[in-house]
Amino acid sequence: MYETGKLAQVTAEMIRYNLHIFGISESRWIGSGRYRTNTGEKLLYSGRDNDQHYEGVAVILRNG
Repeated sequence: MYETGKLAQVTAEMIRYNLHIFGISESRWIGSGRYRTNTGEKLLYSGRDNDQHYEGVAVILRNG
């Protein structure tokens, strides 16, 4: 999900398949935290702390 547009692509697929919880491995984001998308989904992520964009996990939660 480190590439531009990947998060939007994943959230669009969540909506298409009517999924409310989505787990992702190899998210490739650094650090850890939370993020809210433009369409309202909440992303919780955890990755490496050494600025290397590999490994990592994330969970996306949809409202409603």
